[in-house]
Amino acid sequence: MRRRISALTLIFVCIVLGTLFLSQAADPSNNASAQVTSAAVMETKAFLPLALRQAVLSDAVPTPPIPPGNATPTPTVPLATPTPIPTVSPEPTASPTPIPSWTTEIIDSEGVVGMWTSIAIDSNDRLHISYVGCNGGDCFLKYATNANGSWTTAIIRGPGSGITSTVSPASTSIVVDSRGKVYIGYIDRWTNRARVMVRDTSGTWLEQKPLSEYAWGSYEINGLSLAVDKNDVVHLFATRWFGSDGTGYYNYAATLYTNNSNGTFDISSPVQSLSACSGGFFTLWAPSIYIDSNGRVHISYVILTSYGDVWGHGYKTNKSGTWAGCWATAAPGIPREVLHSNRYFAVDSQGNVRWPKADPPWPSAYRDLSLALDSKDTAHVLGFSDGRLWHYELASSGTSPYALEIVDSSSTAVGASNSTAVDSHGRVHVSYFDGANGDLKHAVR
Repeated sequence: MRRRISALTLIFVCIVLGTLFLSQAADPSNNASAQVTSAAVMETKAFLPLALRQAVLSDAVPTPPIPPGNATPTPTVPLATPTPIPTVSPEPTASPTPIPSWTTEIIDSEGVVGMWTSIAIDSNDRLHISYVGCNGGDCFLKYATNANGSWTTAIIRGPGSGITSTVSPASTSIVVDSRGKVYIGYIDRWTNRARVMVRDTSGTWLEQKPLSEYAWGSYEINGLSLAVDKNDVVHLFATRWFGSDGTGYYNYAATLYTNNSNGTFDISSPVQSLSACSGGFFTLWAPSIYIDSNGRVHISYVILTSYGDVWGHGYKTNKSGTWAGCWATAAPGIPREVLHSNRYFAVDSQGNVRWPKADPPWPSAYRDLSLALDSKDTAHVLGFSDGRLWHYELASSGTSPYALEIVDSSSTAVGASNSTAVDSHGRVHVSYFDGANGDLKHAVR
């Protein structure tokens, strides 16, 4: 009968064998140790039961079973899918900003019309233009608008208007207030006094005399300019000749300013007379007025000697509360003929006074400059040179994004008496005279 191998016996055998094996691994080259170990093993085996003794006495190392086919299985390791490298598209090459093209049209071709134009844009982006037409020796004030969607023209002062007094072939100036009320300033031919035609919202034209005869005295006006502020107050600025009043007394040149803040231009006391920078025997020319975003008034003019030569360029403002300033050093050397427009300077959103370049790259002698600012404070300058109408832009930094470009070259003398304005969409509008054909024209870009 076989004896059962107790658990304690198995544990004892495992401990002894483990100790012996560790001892051999620690110094297998030690022969004495190896002999001792072998003897100990034999003693231990003697105490083991037969079945266990046979297993221990065998020096064979158990070999794990070999799978069928005598092939050792090699574990399959799946190959990692490489991460795709994203394709980087090249940055698109920026196309140069195309220069918009100009579109021109004839507004009025009845007789010789289109001299001394002035353009204004109302709150609905509709256009209003004042200008002078002549028939022989009689000249008349005309008005054109596309407020109803198409161009209409009318004589509002002079022969054909019901008011027979003719107008002077000199500057006109137009503004439109926020209510759509139109104001046109002009000069009466027989008295050389400033007058303002006002059209109310019903379409009726009324004449106002900005300054009473007493206020003007013997002033003979050679130019005027209007501007309207955000409170719908209309401001008028005019210049006068130096000369005799017919009694042997010579009037010094002066700048004259007033507004209709009290509801009318009519006043009973002398208008404010702003002394010229020259302070002597000089003629003032080419008045221009601008109202900045703070409601302050800026005026500019050219000073001529008694011989008609340009002596200087005047500038004044009341932005400090009182009238100050004299010379506009930013625009030296502008000749008299350049400033036939009554809007040739402006004040940008930063309060900087912006002038046309004194030396733009005109192809030949130039004249009749006009200037308007867009919402980005870029100045758009129009000028008449080489019998054509030209345009260039002047950024607030002083650089010009576009080169000088032709607006109209359809005749041999097109582009004089131009006036410029920019609408709420940034479109540039210009009214001007085609001298070769005697037409009033309009261009837009």
